[in-house]
Parts: sequence; C-alpha cells; structure tokens
Amino acid sequence: MNIWRYDTAPERTDEGRPSNPAFEVPAEEFHLRELLRMLWRMRRVIFGTVILLTAVSAIVAYQLTPVYRSTAQVMIEPRENKVVDIKAVIAGLPADAETINSEVEVLRSRSLAKRVVDKLDLAKDPEFNPALRKPTLLKSVVSDVTNWLGIAPKSLSDGQRTAQRESEILDTYLEHLSVNSRAQTRVINIAFSSEDPKKAAKVANTVADLYLVDQLEAKYDATERASKWLGDRVGKLQKKVNEAERAIERYRAEAGLVSGKNEAKLIGEQISELSSALILAKGKHAEAEARLAQAQSLMKRGSVYSAAEVLSSQLIDRLREQESEVIRKVAKLSEDFGRKHPQMISARQELRDIRGSIAREVRKIIQNLENEVQVASARENSLRRSLAGLERQAGQLNQKAIKLRALTREAEANRALLKTMMTRFRETSVQRDITRPDARVLSAAIIQAEPYFPRPVLIIGLALIASTFLGMLLAVAAEQLHSGFRSLDEIETMIGVGGLGLIPKLSRSMTPPDYALKKPMSAYAEALRNIRLGVALSNVDHPPRILLITSSVPQEGKTSTSFALARLLAKSGQRILLIDCDLRRPSLHGMLGIPREPGLVEVLSDQVPAEDAVRTEEQSGLDYLSSGGHAPNPSDLLGSEHMRALLQRMASTYDLVILDSAPVISVTDSRILAGFADTSVLLVRWDKTRRETVANALRQLGQAGANIAGVVLSQVDVKRHAQYDYSDSGYYHGAYAKYYAN
Repeated sequence: MNIWRYDTAPERTDEGRPSNPAFEVPAEEFHLRELLRMLWRMRRVIFGTVILLTAVSAIVAYQLTPVYRSTAQVMIEPRENKVVDIKAVIAGLPADAETINSEVEVLRSRSLAKRVVDKLDLAKDPEFNPALRKPTLLKSVVSDVTNWLGIAPKSLSDGQRTAQRESEILDTYLEHLSVNSRAQTRVINIAFSSEDPKKAAKVANTVADLYLVDQLEAKYDATERASKWLGDRVGKLQKKVNEAERAIERYRAEAGLVSGKNEAKLIGEQISELSSALILAKGKHAEAEARLAQAQSLMKRGSVYSAAEVLSSQLIDRLREQESEVIRKVAKLSEDFGRKHPQMISARQELRDIRGSIAREVRKIIQNLENEVQVASARENSLRRSLAGLERQAGQLNQKAIKLRALTREAEANRALLKTMMTRFRETSVQRDITRPDARVLSAAIIQAEPYFPRPVLIIGLALIASTFLGMLLAVAAEQLHSGFRSLDEIETMIGVGGLGLIPKLSRSMTPPDYALKKPMSAYAEALRNIRLGVALSNVDHPPRILLITSSVPQEGKTSTSFALARLLAKSGQRILLIDCDLRRPSLHGMLGIPREPGLVEVLSDQVPAEDAVRTEEQSGLDYLSSGGHAPNPSDLLGSEHMRALLQRMASTYDLVILDSAPVISVTDSRILAGFADTSVLLVRWDKTRRETVANALRQLGQAGANIAGVVLSQVDVKRHAQYDYSDSGYYHGAYAKYYAN
C-alpha cells in the first residue's frame, strides 16, 4: 500500500481548482440500483413522512365542516310569446354572448343579493353574519395584541356600523354564490354553497325566482311609466280636440255664418256622426260602469277572484299558485316546528308578501276599470257638448268657409291623433297584465345528500401520493446533503487516500480495549489486525516502528482504538509501547485506572527516567506511558529534541510504539508528532465526520510532513453499512459474521 505525502500547497489546474484529489470531490454517476437501495435505506424517513402527512390530512379532512352545493339553471328566452298583436314597451333580450354575460352580472349584483338576503333573513344566520359567530383563536389573539398595544379600532357611527355589517353579510353571501354560463348555450348555472344542504338549495332557487321577478318588475315599471305618459297625452289631446271644436263653433257664431245647403248637409252629417259616436260612447260608458260595478260588488262579497278581469290576469294566477304552495308550506312547518320557529316566521312573512302582491294587482285592475269609466264618461260628455253646439249653431253658417274648413281640418287631425293615442294607451294598459320575463327556470336546485367539500377519500389519496413524493424527495435531499464517509471506497474516491479498514461499533456493555482483549476472535479484533497489517504493508522494506494514531476532531475513538490495538498486539506476544501524547485532555490513565504521574511530562522534563515511568499491564503484557502531570506548553514539550530522542530509543527497544495524540484540527500537537512518527493513521468516525474536515486534517498533516498510511473508519454500524452498494459493504455482517466469535 502506498504512503501518501501532502505538500504544503496543492497544485492547481488552469481553471484555478486544486488538482490534488484530497481537495476535490468528483461527481458521482447516477445508478438506478443505488437509488433504489438509497430509498430502501431511507424507508423510515419515507414511511414516516407518508404516515404523518396522510394521518394529518385525514384528521384535517374529517374535521373540516362539510359544505353542500346546489345548482339551479335559468335559460334566457329570446322568443316572444305574442298573446295579442301588440308591440311591447320593452323588447325581449337578444341571445348574444354579451347579453348572457350581462345577465350573469345581474345575478351577481349586490342589489339582487340584498333582496335575497332580506327575503331569506340571512342577516340572522351566523353562517353569513360574522357578528353572530364565535371569534376565532386568531381573531382573539389579534384583538388581545391590539388592545395590549393600545391600538384602538376606528370608531364608527351607528349608520356606518350598520352599513359595514350589511356589506360584510353581502360579501359573505357573494363568496358562497357562483354564477356562470354554459358554453354555446343560453343556460346560466346558479350554484350556492352552504353548510346546510337545504339552505343551499333554498338560496339557489330563491336567487332564480327573484331574478325572474326582477325582470317582471323592470318591464312592469317601464309599462307603467308609458301608460302614465300616454294617459297624460290623451287627456291633453281630448282638451285640444274639444277646444278645436269649440273654436269652430265660436268662429261660426262670431262670423254669423248661415249654413247653406251644402253646409247644412255637412252639419247634418256631423250631427249624425256625433250622435252615432255619442250612442257608442254611452254604450261603452255603460259597459265600463257595469264591469266596474260588478268588480266592486264582487270585491265587497270577497269573491273578486271570479271577476273576468281578475281571471284573465296570469300574474294573479301565478301569485295564487305561489300562495297555495306557501299555505301548504306553512301548514307543514307548523306541524314540524311550531309558530315561533324562524322558518315558520319566514314562511308566514312570505305568505303575507304574496297576498299583498295579489291585493295590489287586484287594486290595479279595479283602478283600470275606474279609468275606463272616467274616459268613457269624458268622451260621452264631450260628444254631448259637441252635439249640442252643432244643434245650436246648425243655422249659423259663415261665408268664410275657408277658415272654417281650416279649423275643421285641425279638429279632425287632433281627433285622429287622440284616437291613435287612446288605442296605444289601451294596448299599454293591457300589457301590464300579460308581461312575462325573458327567462325561465330550466332546472330547480335540489337538496344534495353528499357534501361538495371536503372529499376525504380524494384528499387522503392526494395526500398519500404527495407525501410519498415528498418522503422520497426528503430522502434524496438527506442523502445528497450528507457530508460524512460511509465506506473506504468514498475515502479513496473523494479524498484520494487509501483506506486501512473498518472498525465496527460496539455496544456499551464493554469498552473496546476490554472487548479486544476478551474476544480476540471477534470482528472487532479482526478489524484491529487488519489495521496493523495495513500499516506494516505501507512500507515493506522498512516496516514502521513508530505509529501515530490521531483523528480530525474529538469523539472519533482514537484513544480507545489505540489502546485496543496495543493490547491485542501485546497479547499476541509482540513488544508494544503505548504512549498517551494527548497532554491537554489525557484519557489513557482513566481507562487503566492508574494515576497520571509519573508519565511523559515527567520524562521529558527529566524528572523521572523513562524506564521508571513506563509501566506494564498484567492482563496483556502491554507497556504504556501515561501523559503525566500538567504541562505549561505541550506543543514545545512534544516538539523538543528530547521527545525525538525518546521515541528513537523506544523504537529500537519495542516492536511498535503507538502514539495516541490529540485531534489534528484542535491543536498543533499531532502535526508536530507526525514528523517524528514513521507513519500515521487518521481515524474518521463513520457517517459523522464531515468530508471537508477530514480533507483539512489530511492537508495539515501533509503540510507537517506526515507519512499517511491510510484512513480508518471507526464506530461503523455494520448493519446499516451492509445496506449500501460499496465494495466493502457487508464486512463483519451477514454471511461474513459466522467467521467471527462476537
């Protein structure tokens, strides 16, 4: 085996990197087999991660409050149902994408949201009103911290506080609401999520119903405004027509017109027309009064719903159907919950609202009948006055026929316009009773039996997959971030120094020196012999007589290994001297149970001869020299010529002198002794000591001129070591263990 010597400064490549293999770690090739073995080695990390994360996910999934979602579907109807050939005040909705998207925004609007909240009284529901919920732990902590810091919340007036609370309720409601249109269709999905499946379905259906009511109200309001305007215009035109006719008569009277034959014929025709019109007006007046009287009579008797105008109202029919449904609902809720239950109160309020709507529609119909009576009466009176005027002035024709005809034409034009306006007024009045929404409910929301969220099986499955990948990632990361040595192959590949062997880790029932002495056929003893053989073969021509055993840092087992090796070799009949050179923290005397003095310090300071300081252990025949008393300057004492001479004299007497020295990186003692020793062995704790630390220790020994026989891995967990795919994997374990008497 070659002896490695390190120069004071490593050579460098053109790129500036050190060329000495002791100062660089080459990249490792990827092997699938090694990856699988690594995953198997780290199975505890992987399985632990999987079990922990999956268990946490399962606990969280089953602790989450279930949320149910119900969906109602509304379809926009571009077709117009023409009950009568009357032009609508507001045209139907087109079926383009912009219109569908606009209706989606209407369904999401805060105005419609407020109507839903008010109708269902969601302000009293803790799910939607944050003020009714118990404060969460985070909110309580934040409140306590702000109070402790003296940060007072901004004071609000009652109105501002009410507005803020309403805004929070609407925000919470809108968070539970989801509205979207289905592609390539006119269908809009209205989905609502809630902790109560019945509530989710009820709110979704209420949103759809109020959306249709909102459309009806918009059309009704527009029709009502048009009817009012037309009514005003009809009244003004009637006055204008009357004024025109009176102007004609006044003009005839003022001009002293005497009707001629033709004029008499004209006046006669006018009288005939007015008479006919008066007869028709009387008939219409009587008919309107009869309908009004019938409706009023039925209303007094409480059977107004049998009136023809009421029976022809589709809106009242729908409202009465809703009234019947709500009455059944009130009866059922009364049996299930009682009169004071919130749902019962809400249902009775809903019944009162519907009956109020029916009463308002009936009053509107009665008002229309009264308006028709008034119009017919005004028409009849107007015709009476006109006819009386013509009869009085029948004989008063005027010579100024041109102006008279002009006045007549103006009156006829006003009458024609009045007729048109009255026709449109009647059409508009009729539209109020046949107004229909531009959408319909395609599918009502139903109560869902299974929650929409969470889905424990799906969550646990995803957690299982994710935790498996995370566990594997953690295993790979832990393996890649590991900086210790696990085999002699890694030492030779990464550090460039030969490995002398592996020292198994022993149980604490027996110290390593005692174990080596009492079990000379054990794997531990065989590992020590392997180290001795490697040291001897490091220089076959001149076998080393002085062996320095050191480590990079403390707690790597150098003293135990030195003592155990010395005992084992001495027991085999060799003359071995063990010197405790760790003058700062000596431990050999503690293992032997002897006083520190006299020892090496006393020998080097010429207080005691070396022959008197060296003692012999009876069990193994090992000669040893303890550290001695306290040394004021250990480095100067160990680097003295007296120390060199002592070692040379002892090397000529003993087969092997073993020096147990201090850690290399801690102090300079080992580097000084390395120059006196024939060869040196560096102990590296298996899977613990960092690679950079070992490289630094070897560099310092090399700079001190040490001959490095090799590196020994100490405290090796042979069971774990066997799981790796190295050339030395399985040493002292498995099939090899039968060769040893452990």
